[in-house]
Amino acid sequence: METPYFLNPFGVSQKQEEYDEMPIGSIVMWNNTITQSLKNFVPGTTITLREDNGLREFLVVAHDYPSANNNRTLLIRKYAHSSRAWGTSSSGNAYANNSIDTWLNNDYYMLLDSDIRHNIAEVSIPYTIGNGNTSVSTINRSIFLLSATELNFTGYNAEGSVLQIYPSLRIAQNDAGIASDQWTRSPAIANTTYAVKVTSAGAVTTALITSAAYARPAFTLPSTFQFLGNQL
Repeated sequence: METPYFLNPFGVSQKQEEYDEMPIGSIVMWNNTITQSLKNFVPGTTITLREDNGLREFLVVAHDYPSANNNRTLLIRKYAHSSRAWGTSSSGNAYANNSIDTWLNNDYYMLLDSDIRHNIAEVSIPYTIGNGNTSVSTINRSIFLLSATELNFTGYNAEGSVLQIYPSLRIAQNDAGIASDQWTRSPAIANTTYAVKVTSAGAVTTALITSAAYARPAFTLPSTFQFLGNQL
């Protein structure tokens, strides 16, 4: 059985009931187990963080993301969050400040525990500008979607590098466990009204930016964050 990990506000994990009763700033051990850094967890490990006053599962995706030696670890929500439009007809398929980018870095960001927010940092991710501009540039974001490239889909602009655990990321399930379409941050190249999404079967396609697919938030935390393994 895969072992999830929990995180308290100061980077030391606890069972949920212990977490709720723990004095702020406590230094704890559980069953005499030594804490370990996030960087020691292999990609694909499940950890559990607080979101919207509850516990949600996230996957460790990659270390030193998005560039070598930056000491940050990429996490992604294990289950897709909610179904929503990628953009609006007025914004075209420009990713920066579109509907989903704005939601991720405002509404969703505020759903995370305040101490998680404190440790999330903006990282510079490659993206296609979009809306008629097919150039690849970089944008600083705290929370973002993965690119088609990172999921090892070709035929679109190269935005970053293929992630080691991409096969396990291609099929997104929602919180009910139902496989669902998920958006990437990659716009279509041939027009200004479509963006790249991954179907519930794990295939790549493009869809109207005003149509609905699931958002799967990704962000980074310091690789030095300390966790303690606890079984559900």
